[in-house]
Amino acid sequence: QEAYHSHLPAHAFESTVSCRIAQPFPPRPLHISSFPDSCKALLSIMDDYKVILSSDCFAATWTSLHRFAVRFSADRQERHHILSRSMLLVYMKKNKKIYGSTWKEFIQRSLRSFKVPEKVVTAEPTETLIMNISRVLQMYLGIICGNLSRYRRKLPKNLLDWGVLQQEAAVLDDAFCAALRSDTVEPPRFLSYWVQEHSFSPMLEFLHLGFELDLFAQTEMPSVYAYLDYLYLRKHLLVNSKLQVHHQYESAVGEQRNAPSGGKGGKRKKARAKPKAKPTPPPGPGVTSQVEQLRRLLSNAFVRLLATFNGLRAEAGLAPPEPPFGSPEQRYIQRFDCFSRVPQPVFFSYENFVEQLKPKRDNGSSMGHEEVTKQVGDLMRAIKAHAEGIQKAVAAGALGDEFYDAHEVGRELKAIMRVCVANGVFVALWERSWYAVDKKLQMDHSAHTTFPALSFTK
Repeated sequence: QEAYHSHLPAHAFESTVSCRIAQPFPPRPLHISSFPDSCKALLSIMDDYKVILSSDCFAATWTSLHRFAVRFSADRQERHHILSRSMLLVYMKKNKKIYGSTWKEFIQRSLRSFKVPEKVVTAEPTETLIMNISRVLQMYLGIICGNLSRYRRKLPKNLLDWGVLQQEAAVLDDAFCAALRSDTVEPPRFLSYWVQEHSFSPMLEFLHLGFELDLFAQTEMPSVYAYLDYLYLRKHLLVNSKLQVHHQYESAVGEQRNAPSGGKGGKRKKARAKPKAKPTPPPGPGVTSQVEQLRRLLSNAFVRLLATFNGLRAEAGLAPPEPPFGSPEQRYIQRFDCFSRVPQPVFFSYENFVEQLKPKRDNGSSMGHEEVTKQVGDLMRAIKAHAEGIQKAVAAGALGDEFYDAHEVGRELKAIMRVCVANGVFVALWERSWYAVDKKLQMDHSAHTTFPALSFTK
C-alpha cells in the first residue's frame, strides 16, 4: 500500500469536482466517508438491488410498473441512491426489453389488462401506435429515474408526446369503432381510454413535484390547488365512464352470443325460456382511485379556504400587491402553459379558475365566508372518516386492486388524516377569532408534501 501511494502523482486527486469534470457543476469539496458509513451505503445499495431484481411481478403492465418506478425513484421520504435508480433503468431498457419482455409484448399485455379486444390489440394498424407508445414510455422512464429537478423540467416535453399519442389513438378508434359497430352494440374507444388515462400521470406529477421543490409562491397556491382539483375530477370521470362503457359493451356482446340461432333449413329450434339474469353492476373504483378522490376533495377544500382568507384580507385592505411583471392572468397562463398543448383534458382556463373562487349555493346565490369555512370544516371531517374506512378495508383485504401497494397506500392515508386533523383545528380556531386576517398564513408541509397544515404566524 505504501509503494502504491508513493507512485501516485501529485495531481491525481482534486479537492473540487468541477476542476476535472467538464460539466456545469458548482465547485464543491470532496468528502471521503468513513469505513462504517461506506459499508452502510453499500448495504443500502445492495438492498435496493434486491428490490429491483425481485420487482419483475410489477412489470406485468404499465400501470403497475409506473407506480413502482415512481415510488422507487421519486420517493419523498426515502430517496434511493443514483446507482440504484440507474440499475432500475438498465433493467427496464436493456437490449430494448423490459424485464425480459419486448416492448411490443409488454404494451400488448397492458392493453389486454385494460380489456381491449384481441382484434384491436393484434391489428396491423395498432402496431404503429404500440411502437410510438414504447418510445414515449422509454423516455418517460428515463425522466423518472433522474433527479427531481430534471424530472420536473423534462415532463412538459413528455406531455407533448402524450398529446400526439392521443391524436393517433383517436384516429385508430374511429376506424375500429366503424368496423366493430353493430345494430345493438356500440363499441367503446378502447385505445383513447388507455392513452388518455395514462396522460394524467405526468400532469399530476408536474404539479406535485412543484410542491416538493418549493417552486410555488403562496399567492399561487389557490390556482395550483384548483388545477389539481380539476385534473383529479377529470380523471375520476374518465375512469368511471370507462368502467361503465366497458361493462355495457361486454354485457351486450354476451347477450348476442347467448341469443338463439337458427337451425338447419332456416327453422328455429325451440328452446326453453330461461329466466333473464339480473344485470350486474359495473365494478367499483379501486384503492388508487379512492385515494385520488381524497386528494381531489382536499384540493377543493384548500381552494375554498385560501380564497376565503384572501378575500377577507382584500376586504380589510391587506391584499398582496400586484405582481410587477405581468398580470395574474398572464402568470396563470405561463404556469400551466404545458397543459394547454394536450388535447385531453381540456385546458382549465383562467376564467374558470376565477369562477371557482366564488363558491355558490345550489340556487346560484353567493355563499358567505362563515358558510364556506363551516363547509370546509365538515369536509375535513368527512375526508378523515373516508380515509379511515379505506385504511380498514385495505387492512382486511376487502378491496381487490392488483396494482396497489398496501404500505404506500397506508402511509398516504395516515398523512391525509394528519392534514385533516390539523386543518380542522385551524378552521375551528379561525372561527373563534372572528376570522382575524391581520396575521400571516403559515404552511407546514411536514405531514404531507402537497397538502400543508395551516396556521397563523405569531
